[in-house]
Amino acid sequence: MSNDRIPTSTIGIVAKVLKDQYSCTELQNLFDIASAPDNVSWNNKSNLISNKLKAINGTHERPLNSLGIFIRDFMDNDKSHWSDGFKENINAERQNISRSLATNGYFYSAGGIISKGGITPALSLMEQVRKDSLSAIQKELERALNFTESDPQTALLCASNALEATLKVFLERRKVQFNPQKDTLKPLWEKFVTTQGLQPKSFENQYHKEVASGLYKIVSGIMSLRNRDSSAHGRTNSELEENSIRPRHARLVINAVAALAGYVLECSTEQ
Repeated sequence: MSNDRIPTSTIGIVAKVLKDQYSCTELQNLFDIASAPDNVSWNNKSNLISNKLKAINGTHERPLNSLGIFIRDFMDNDKSHWSDGFKENINAERQNISRSLATNGYFYSAGGIISKGGITPALSLMEQVRKDSLSAIQKELERALNFTESDPQTALLCASNALEATLKVFLERRKVQFNPQKDTLKPLWEKFVTTQGLQPKSFENQYHKEVASGLYKIVSGIMSLRNRDSSAHGRTNSELEENSIRPRHARLVINAVAALAGYVLECSTEQ
């Protein structure tokens, strides 16, 4: 992930949050797992966390990898004895850490992975699906964000899957029948726009028609890009390079999916 440093503001948030959740011994153990430097002076838990994270910035080739490992237990693991109220407080603190990372252009996903963000709509959607425990959407969106730089084609596929999962949530909430095994993006989208009355022909106003038509084109474009690999068989290396998906293309699609998915989820709760 390059040698991006842990943002100073994130160090402050992590120190503030985790000092109340772990003992000094537990924090030291977590830092050992994250391969933090040993020779760091400190006089309280907050100081221990901030100084260790600053030391990681100064010594590690991939500081954000170490941060992800350090906060992984807090971000991912719920304890069976937690009350609903306590869990709600923990989730709020998790969101504070995620928001701090997002403000600095990064994204945390399960397993202690911190990736480059730069995709604000997607991060906003991620916060929404986490809050609503929509794990199917969350899983695909996390994968899309994690693969944006290293494998844009896979990121695009995962973004498309996230939109499919969102449409299924809408149809389930609205009690609209569909085949969860066979229905793919196109039929799911058709059922959504039919339920919402968003077909272009439903509008008399030309501008409204254009917007509705544009939504169709975005979904159609996402499907076409997703299938580029299968349509590229038999091409030369130069043709494949010319038509390959770049990270910027993946980011554009993920942003488009996030905007559409957010709208679909909003519609799903309307009466």
